[in-house]
Amino acid sequence: MTIEFFTILILSYYVQDEHIQTKFVLESMADCDKLIRVVVEPTRTILPDANAHCIATEVMSTKIIKPKIKPEENELNE
Repeated sequence: MTIEFFTILILSYYVQDEHIQTKFVLESMADCDKLIRVVVEPTRTILPDANAHCIATEVMSTKIIKPKIKPEENELNE
């Protein structure tokens, strides 16, 4: 079983020389990475100086990833 930890996405950018920083709390590093790919990277066409990074916390989230059950040896040969 893998336990996930809350992750903070920090998004920084400038508007008229004013530094703006926004923080989002997400349930996992995977969620943070996905948000960067889906939202932040396309935003760079409008805000080319936008910068984002993920910081893992030590606080467990409720998201638990359970490993898949290994198939029996005879199932592998079928």
